[in-house]
Amino acid sequence: MNDQIKTFVWILVALANMISFCLYALDKYKAVRHQYRISEKKLLITSLPGPFGALAGMIVCRHKTKHMKFVLIVPILCMMEAYLICRYLYK
Repeated sequence: MNDQIKTFVWILVALANMISFCLYALDKYKAVRHQYRISEKKLLITSLPGPFGALAGMIVCRHKTKHMKFVLIVPILCMMEAYLICRYLYK
C-alpha cells in the first residue's frame, strides 16, 4: 500500500479518536452544568471509529463509567480496532 495512503489512514484514525474524546468531554461539561446533553446513541456512534478517544474520555473525565452499556461496548470496540490496526500493520 502507498505510504501516502497509510499516512492518510493514520490521520483519519487519530482525528476520529480526538473527536470522540472531545464529545465525551463536552458531554461531561454539559452534564455538570445541567445543560442540553449529547445523546448516548451519538456518543456510542462516535465510539465506532474512535474507541480509544472514547475510552480516554470516559477515564479522564470520569464520564459514563457507571453505564454498563458504555463499560462493555467501548473496550470491546478498542480491542476490535487494535486488532484491525495490528492486522493492517503486519500483513
